[in-house]
Amino acid sequence: MRAAFDQASTERFAKDFGAHSTYRLLQNAVATTSVDEVALDRTVVTQTDPSMSHLIDDWKATDQKKSGRC
Repeated sequence: MRAAFDQASTERFAKDFGAHSTYRLLQNAVATTSVDEVALDRTVVTQTDPSMSHLIDDWKATDQKKSGRC
């Protein structure tokens, strides 16, 4: 069974939210920056191996035959 969402709950949530500086910081971040950018895990970005000189967007399988591309 679902709990009722009433005015008292709304007020309690707003008070709890306002009491945490981290929540306000995150709210400000997503208000001025896209959520995708805010949610991006920088540790993953910095650990990505940049040794590839070309990135290929087309990932379809191809028959290499005798082209020497393997």
